[in-house]
Amino acid sequence: MTGQPDFFAYRDLPGGLQAPSGPATTIPTKEEGARDRYLAWRLTDEGLEAWALIVYWALQVYEYGSRRISVNRLVERVRDEQQIKVNNSWRAQISDDLIRAYPQLEPLIERRKRTKLR
Repeated sequence: MTGQPDFFAYRDLPGGLQAPSGPATTIPTKEEGARDRYLAWRLTDEGLEAWALIVYWALQVYEYGSRRISVNRLVERVRDEQQIKVNNSWRAQISDDLIRAYPQLEPLIERRKRTKLR
């Protein structure tokens, strides 16, 4: 068969067929994808407003002398009073960010121990 390409010519190359070059790509884990969506939301106007209110209210509760800060309640308050949509999956990340930004809140914010995703 002359004039036809040999689709199996790679078998004759030293080392066989090589993988394409370029940056390695990996599929993000479920947790990484959720974190990326949360961070993208935090940069939106709604996310910035919600974060500012959550911080303000958390610091008010702290200064009042409460023994516990409910991040769930803060998120619900943002939803009820400002009609801002906040994904329930982001509450743990909001807790982490609050503690990272305001370490004095750590003893007051109750967090669950997280298990590794499969």
